[in-house]
Amino acid sequence: MRPPLNPSAWKWCAGAGTVLLALLTLHGGHCGTAPADFVAQYKAECHFPDGSERVRFLDRYFYNQEEFVYFDSDVGRYVPKTEFGKTTADYWNNDQAFLEQKKAEVERVCKHNYDVRKQDARSWKEPDSSESAKSKRLTGIVGFVLGAIFITLGLIIYLKNKKGTPRIPVPQNDVA
Repeated sequence: MRPPLNPSAWKWCAGAGTVLLALLTLHGGHCGTAPADFVAQYKAECHFPDGSERVRFLDRYFYNQEEFVYFDSDVGRYVPKTEFGKTTADYWNNDQAFLEQKKAEVERVCKHNYDVRKQDARSWKEPDSSESAKSKRLTGIVGFVLGAIFITLGLIIYLKNKKGTPRIPVPQNDVA
């Protein structure tokens, strides 16, 4: 476990963050402004259609919530979905090294995680609690209940004692 940061490290981090934000703000003014509804998204998905070893990898790109191009491992290339995506797909499909890297992601990402999750599912079982753990849990519950009772009783006694002492003196009527 890492030791906690000392106070001077926190001050340094805060100072560095402030400087970074100031620089980004200054730089942003020179580059122009993005449209108010600008959204760019990227999603990598692994699909296991029938629970077998067969895997389909999708590498999807979105602009303003509209998918414009995606890589499909079953097809083996980028497929455009809009006119903007056609130029991007052509560019990426002409780069053979980039396409080979995307094809390898089926093995590197999807099948690796499928094997790991399959092993976890087979080896998972309900953990047994030891007698010591059960005893500690019971002690904690009893301590919490007793603490709640003592706090409630103390509050009741305090409020009852406080009720008995009037804050404003009430004059007594003398009836003769």
